[in-house]
Amino acid sequence: MPSSGCNNRRNVLTDDPPNIEPNLADLVQQEYTPSSLAFSRNHCAIPSPDQVDERVHRIRIDGAVAKPLELSLDHLRKFPKVEVVAALQCAGNRRAALEESAGKPVEGIKWGDGTAFNAKWSGALLRDVLQNVQFNDPQIEKDSWHVCFASHVMECEEDTWYGSSIPLHKALDSKGDVLLAYEMNGSQLTIEHGYPVRVIVPGYAGARSVKWLDRISIANAESPNFYQQHDYKVLPPDVEDKADVDWSKIPALQAMPINSVICTPSSGEAVLQDGRTTFRGYALGGEGGAVRRVQLSSDDGQTWKEARITYQEGRWSWTLWECELDGLTPASKIVCKAMDENGHEQPPMSQWNLPLNGAQNRIIRLSKIISQHFNIVPSSYQNSLLVNPARDGLLVLENLFLLEPQVNLLLGVLDSVGTVADVAAHIDSKVTTDGSGSRGQGVGGTEEGATSLDSILTLPDHGSNGAGSHVLDQSGEEGLGLQVLVYGMLLKVLLGRTDELESGELVTLLLEAANDLTNETTLDTV
Repeated sequence: MPSSGCNNRRNVLTDDPPNIEPNLADLVQQEYTPSSLAFSRNHCAIPSPDQVDERVHRIRIDGAVAKPLELSLDHLRKFPKVEVVAALQCAGNRRAALEESAGKPVEGIKWGDGTAFNAKWSGALLRDVLQNVQFNDPQIEKDSWHVCFASHVMECEEDTWYGSSIPLHKALDSKGDVLLAYEMNGSQLTIEHGYPVRVIVPGYAGARSVKWLDRISIANAESPNFYQQHDYKVLPPDVEDKADVDWSKIPALQAMPINSVICTPSSGEAVLQDGRTTFRGYALGGEGGAVRRVQLSSDDGQTWKEARITYQEGRWSWTLWECELDGLTPASKIVCKAMDENGHEQPPMSQWNLPLNGAQNRIIRLSKIISQHFNIVPSSYQNSLLVNPARDGLLVLENLFLLEPQVNLLLGVLDSVGTVADVAAHIDSKVTTDGSGSRGQGVGGTEEGATSLDSILTLPDHGSNGAGSHVLDQSGEEGLGLQVLVYGMLLKVLLGRTDELESGELVTLLLEAANDLTNETTLDTV
């Protein structure tokens, strides 16, 4: 029996039911998204293993058919096994950012840009399965009929079951690739992602790819379920209250539009190297075909630079890309757009609609998506110890990794500091031997509250001779003298307290010398 697939690598937007989204930087690290990282959209609780036991689970095929079927998972596995690489995207992807851009409230979970993922799905093609049933009317395949999917495993928020439907022609199309999937990325589905069987409808809103599937019906109308009739629709822009909507006249959202998203760097992470930085993200094709080009601009679309496609696999996969831009400043506005194989282009702005489904804006800033500025740390600040996020429109590094110290990463290295007094002179603040210290104007500002790090001031173990993993590299020039490596910011980041950093704490947390500090006692004295 598979696990639920939940973990702590994602952001939980709601607990009951669970709705979870990954961090963007993590999302684009792999061509195939691990199930443990993929977003999870639910209108009900995730079933227990007993509720989806494949030994007793059945899928009934009925409706306008002469020979209704009831399939077990073993029966389904007897059909030709087909692999389809396809991205799934929630209809509400990018909702939060576009709400801010529009300046008008929208309804629904405030999803970020991470409710899309790419996977290799394995299972039986729906059209192969439907060949085993006889339609009652020979005209069904030519008329506006529908395939309705249902899961009665769990009671949902607005209905007693979950249902959705797609046009029958999509299911029967030899290029539609609609799949009854029982594997994801070569492994059995997790319960969270639909075990034992789920529908995969490539190119369509994720709401159509029903999890825990137990019924397929051929009908001359869409699914009567609440989520087909009263949700996942693009409302007219003049509708500001769902109570005013005649839902029967609003078509259901099916195929998703072409889209592209900048995933890294994200808020506060961009560091300029002579005005340059590299952007990475994903793009998704719409009805017009697979993505063929992604372009970025930093001058309001006057000029465009071609991104390099780093991954794409077939009609339905996402497209991963990267692009280096130069000449950037803290006021740069980054614009990203995708184009498909038939020349269709991502529009500059999506039309506002109350649920904000199908969002596809292309203007990006990395502090908060869709705005007027791209906040980055410019090279003119490369020697600063810390840039206050409340000043000068700059952002500190929010996600800091311990790499080889570089001054332009705001993890400062101070040269030729021989005494504690020298340290104080360098940072314009008081340093005391007891670990306290006054706030430094160049660090946090006097308005920020004083705090203590007494609970974490234990220094790392360096052995009897002072050697250890934290000791500075001694292979450099002899004349460098004492170097002070400032770990204070890193520790503050780990504690979520970068807004409280004090200069005294910054220096006294860890001072290590290449030649002078020979034992832990000396370190304690500092």
